[in-house]
Amino acid sequence: MPAPFSKVNVQHHFDRWDALKEQIHTCYAERNPEVRQLVKEGIILFRQLLQDGGQMKEGEQSIDKLMPLNGEERLQFIEAQRHHHHAFIQLAALFEETEKKAARLTITERKRS
Repeated sequence: MPAPFSKVNVQHHFDRWDALKEQIHTCYAERNPEVRQLVKEGIILFRQLLQDGGQMKEGEQSIDKLMPLNGEERLQFIEAQRHHHHAFIQLAALFEETEKKAARLTITERKRS
C-alpha cells in the first residue's frame, strides 16, 4: 500500500512557484522578453509537481492526483501561448487550484489512516 499523500512532500514546488511568479510578473510589467523562458520554467515546475503528487485510478485510466479540472487543456493553452499574459494568469490559477487540492487530499488521507 503506498504511503498516504501529504502536501509537505510537494511544498517545495509551491515555494519555488511563489518566487518564479514574482519574476514573471516583473518581466511582464517591464515587457522583458525573458518572460517566455520563465513561463516555460513554470510549466516544467507544474509538470514536476504533478509527477511528484502521484497518480490514482479513475476507471481504467491513471490520472494525476493533483491535476485541477480541465488542467490538461489549460496547460496546453499555456504552452502554446506562453508569451501572452493570459497564459501566465492561467498558470498561476493552476498552481493555486493545485495547492488547494493538495491540502484537501492531505486532510482526506489523514482521516482515512
